[in-house]
Amino acid sequence: MKYLIITSVSFLILINLSCKDKGVNPGDNYPPGYQHDIPWPSLADSPWPMAYHDPQNTGRSQFIGPMNNSVQIIFNEKGKREIDGGIVIDTDGSILFTTTSDSGNVIIKLSEEGEIIFEKSLESSFENAGTPLLTGNKIISLNGFNKIFCFDSIGNVIWTYESVGKIFNKTSSIDKYGNLYFTNILHKMQVLNPGGQLIWEITDPRINSLAVVYNLSFSPDGKTVYLPGQGVSVIAVDIEKRNIKWTFGYNTVAESIVVDVEGNLYFIQDSWPRSKIVSLQSDGTKRWEHSFSGSGANSKPCIDYNGYTYFGSDSLYSVDYKGNLRWKIDLNGYISCNIVCDLENSVYLITYNSEDQSIFQKIDHEGILIWERILNGYIYSPNSFAVGNQIIFIPSRSGIIYSIK
Repeated sequence: MKYLIITSVSFLILINLSCKDKGVNPGDNYPPGYQHDIPWPSLADSPWPMAYHDPQNTGRSQFIGPMNNSVQIIFNEKGKREIDGGIVIDTDGSILFTTTSDSGNVIIKLSEEGEIIFEKSLESSFENAGTPLLTGNKIISLNGFNKIFCFDSIGNVIWTYESVGKIFNKTSSIDKYGNLYFTNILHKMQVLNPGGQLIWEITDPRINSLAVVYNLSFSPDGKTVYLPGQGVSVIAVDIEKRNIKWTFGYNTVAESIVVDVEGNLYFIQDSWPRSKIVSLQSDGTKRWEHSFSGSGANSKPCIDYNGYTYFGSDSLYSVDYKGNLRWKIDLNGYISCNIVCDLENSVYLITYNSEDQSIFQKIDHEGILIWERILNGYIYSPNSFAVGNQIIFIPSRSGIIYSIK
């Protein structure tokens, strides 16, 4: 009997270990390019705590996404409000997002079923209040103009910070210690401590002052922050020395920068009739680039656990870790929203077609369409998804939020 109990316990432990999220153990013997989740202690331990999921902007969830294509509308303020940002998922499964209307911007916390938990003013009516950020038990939100709010979990204001110029980020970015980073119209990158106090800033004419739909990215060790530039594509800032380490490119802005577990960068350089995705090493040296048709301005790439990168415009592309084309799928429309992927390396995207339809698609990592659904409303670049455990939340600019299971 004693032997049976020990054997059963050992078996349960083995099952538990085998069910761990992919990539959480960097010591495992994975092939080159394989990705694991980078620990980031300042973020809330929730399924989707910030825009694009993490400070590396991977767009990759540690959960399996929706298994079916069951669609439910859990928030509908069509014609009354606009949603110009993305969604985050809290530890209890509730979601947070911001809305814009003539009566002012607000941040809303909503249960998974669609019940409003709280709604708080952001004291602004400018567009692009952006995506909240969850850090510990605090909620950070921009207000669309020059103010940052910090709320507690029930919507009480803990502190606010007013920048000297309009903030042009989609969301605040956060380092491993909980300091917040953002850029403004005065070519400044400013850094606040967790209490909302300005602790340092850097001013440079190359810091993009018009980065309306971009946000910042961090290296895996948290020592470098990457900014879309103005006159240059990418700016790398040394956080410890508080100076610019290197820049890359010229003229063309780097759309939101993705960073992999080895510290390599991936970003879209938008152009017409052809754009390109570029990958750099952490020192700013180019690794590879891949040209594709159409404009890449409406979406950012994502990188799955295999190290495969997905991007595109009127077609969806997948390249391997070395930049070699794996496959290409022609789409009936163009990608209008940021691409995300899940634990099984399935890819989720929205295409917008000539019939004014937003088509939500789930595609596996081999390029096979699993299913698709037509959604009402225009779902565009800032409306980033949030992937939870077998669920995705999708906001649309028209004021609708979809829950797909």
